[in-house]
Amino acid sequence: MEDHASVTDDMLELLHLNQTALRAGLEELPLWIKQRGSTNVHGNVLSIMHTPDTNAEAIASGIQSLRLRYAAKVIRYLIHDLAMLRLDRRRQEQMVVYKVVALKQIEQTS
Repeated sequence: MEDHASVTDDMLELLHLNQTALRAGLEELPLWIKQRGSTNVHGNVLSIMHTPDTNAEAIASGIQSLRLRYAAKVIRYLIHDLAMLRLDRRRQEQMVVYKVVALKQIEQTS
């Protein structure tokens, strides 16, 4: 039962993984800059790299929230379906009882 919410969750998680991979690759850049003696640029790049970390935490939290909401929705549907199955079973049992009662009445009148 995959719907738009599930697809959105999956796509956001893939974008988050891409951001994390890019972040890991870019971590090499400040080290390379520092080795060449440009400590000011090195410090600037490190401070800029803090923003993706902060955003990554918020994105991960949002994805988790969406997944929990989607899971709750699926559970509600499953509970509803189970309740409907139980109701159908009770109706079938009642129909059997009614048929038995009707047959007994027919036998008594015959």
